[in-house]
Amino acid sequence: MRVGRSIALIANPASGRGRVGGFLPRVEQRLRDAGCTVETLISRSPSHAIELAAGAGGRCDVVAAAGGDGMVHFVVNGLLGTPAALGIVPLGTGNDFAANLGYARRDPLAACAVLASGAERRVDAGKIEGGPSFVCVAGGGFDSEVNRVANRIRMLRGTPVYVAATLRTLARFRPARFTVTLDGKASRMDAMFVAAGNATSYGGGMRITPDARLDDGLFDVTVVGALSRPALLGQFPKLFKGTHVNHPAVTTARAATVTIAADRPFACYADGEEIGPLPVTLTVQPGALRVVGPGVSA
Repeated sequence: MRVGRSIALIANPASGRGRVGGFLPRVEQRLRDAGCTVETLISRSPSHAIELAAGAGGRCDVVAAAGGDGMVHFVVNGLLGTPAALGIVPLGTGNDFAANLGYARRDPLAACAVLASGAERRVDAGKIEGGPSFVCVAGGGFDSEVNRVANRIRMLRGTPVYVAATLRTLARFRPARFTVTLDGKASRMDAMFVAAGNATSYGGGMRITPDARLDDGLFDVTVVGALSRPALLGQFPKLFKGTHVNHPAVTTARAATVTIAADRPFACYADGEEIGPLPVTLTVQPGALRVVGPGVSA
């Protein structure tokens, strides 16, 4: 008789300057002590992580991304359409999707108890037209430039990476003219950036779409209008509380389909990964993803 869940861990042991690989044996042992059967699958590349997740999703109860939001992103794109639930061992820089599900943001060993006996429920995923699915936040403008810079920083970890990247980007950024189309209704505005959130946060806890829900069938869309550099810098601390939405230059809305375009080139980032250039069209996939996390099953 099987005692516990069958769990596949998908990881790149070299990630985080070897931190992921250092934790894997301890995670495996904790899961086995909890009665789970465990297999660890080593990812060589993003496409390989997707392939591994798709295979494991057909034979395991839970497929766990051992890493950060980037690894979650790739595992999700393999897991969608399989019967398995997504789990997370938060070992990345931001760990925002893990935190949105209720995992302790920086405690990979505490995640083992969740993987072994946590509740299962369904949440939404976003889909980029002609591209991948995502689960946290997608957008472009100032924040995508920050993401690009942050991905090149190697001497810091966690939220300080995004703080440093924001300050570097701020020094040279100027507003752009955006066209944002929400469920077919287009608006044009000068803005710093546009973000569509399935989850509340990105960048290690910046609550860019603070009222977003993972299971409401809608994106929360935040548009940060044209601001001076000092004004934008003044709003930055408020991102971590979500109170930036009270500024008169910030507008929010909800929509099931969002198109973002700009008058100069920007990359779209989703779950911290570069997807491609704007324009992009994003569509909610209601209840597309089964997840395991703390709390009550729904």
